[in-house]
Amino acid sequence: QHSGRCEGLAKHNDRSFMQDMKEDYKYACENNLELLKEKLKTKELYSKCSESDLEKIAKKVFWTIICDRAKIDATNINPDLTENNHMWNWAGNKTTFEKGEKLFYEKYYSADLERKNKHYKKKGNIKAVRTIDEVLKSEKTAPEELVLSIGKKGDTVDSDTAKKCFNEYVQTLNQWNMEHGDHMKILNLALHRDEEEGVDHLHLRRTWDYVDKYGNLVLNQNKALELCGIEPPDPSQKISQYNNRKMTFDNLMREKWLDICEKHGVKVEREPLIDKKRHMSVKEYKETKIAEKANALEKNIKDFVNNSLEDLMIMTDKNKSTSEHLRAHTNFVNKANDFIKNNEYHYNIKTSDDLEDNKLKDWNSMNQMERDEEEAKAYLREVHI
Repeated sequence: QHSGRCEGLAKHNDRSFMQDMKEDYKYACENNLELLKEKLKTKELYSKCSESDLEKIAKKVFWTIICDRAKIDATNINPDLTENNHMWNWAGNKTTFEKGEKLFYEKYYSADLERKNKHYKKKGNIKAVRTIDEVLKSEKTAPEELVLSIGKKGDTVDSDTAKKCFNEYVQTLNQWNMEHGDHMKILNLALHRDEEEGVDHLHLRRTWDYVDKYGNLVLNQNKALELCGIEPPDPSQKISQYNNRKMTFDNLMREKWLDICEKHGVKVEREPLIDKKRHMSVKEYKETKIAEKANALEKNIKDFVNNSLEDLMIMTDKNKSTSEHLRAHTNFVNKANDFIKNNEYHYNIKTSDDLEDNKLKDWNSMNQMERDEEEAKAYLREVHI
């Protein structure tokens, strides 16, 4: 069970961002699948592959290329499986989650926003005036996203059991909410079953609110939980990032989630097997990975400079012969090309327009599926697909 605000995307959950991409994928499969399979069969690497394996490789290549063209990282999704997902939207499933969330905010939170904006304008504090779109995106008032899953790839439960657990959790959550003042509003639900490397998981987006003295619904998670009777872990200390009511609520619901899983026959480890560390948000995780890549790139640059110093010194030494200058120059250019190509692949550095089609791949570090995809992409370019 993980939850956070401003970390998930409504259009990711209902897969609305894939609408045009799926049309392109459908067209590619209908018109070019057999052509690519026949092309693959002529290559030794694929000569012993079954028809189903060839089809899987070809479809994966189509989808990867479509994601590249759209500049959207969705290669973890299998577009053939998205029909197995289940969606619920408070505004009806004919409306996207994104539009539904805006409709909800306009319907229930506009009155409070208009009152506050009127007050700010009267005081001359124009900078504090906000639109409903800004309220939707604010770190304090954006919808909170909850993600539920069981285990990991290769160590999880069957889809029917997972769905039963998810359904019971939502029912338990709704029951708790009704018994504690109805301060939580669920905007949408999405059960995903289409991610290649993941397990069935549930996305739930919600808001927390209360009715103020003017009779308006106000977005305020801390106040809403206080009215629900939830105290921070240490009531004697002030509310902070590591001592707040949401922590207490999350622990309460996590225990209920584990109870539900055990009820349906899932063997649960309630105590972590590793040292307890503060869970990083998605934003923090991404920033950490970016920093790691930046540090590694900086080290590689230093190594390249150090390895090239001797050549650079010869190239700038007027006492060296022309042949020595040329030899040093050639060595330096070769090292520079290797550095650029290797780091373009590992760190996604674009060095020229045509490098995308001429990447130097470290084949020893790639798994078989990645090799298959790279070979198949090359064949696609040959036949201009």
